[in-house]
Amino acid sequence: MREYKTVAVKTRQGIGGAKGDIDTEKLDRILNEMAKDGWGLSCIEDLEHTSGSKMLLCVFERESGS
Repeated sequence: MREYKTVAVKTRQGIGGAKGDIDTEKLDRILNEMAKDGWGLSCIEDLEHTSGSKMLLCVFERESGS
């Protein structure tokens, strides 16, 4: 059986609703920490829109312990 975990990563919004950017070192730390716990990145979704949440949604999966 597989289990899933979602993690929201905040991005920096651009001026006037323009595309923002992300602190890639922070994202690398999160990805590496999750990998150490056996989580693999399943998908990543940009939730940023003109008036959006300024977030990346990362979905991780791993084999369940049970």
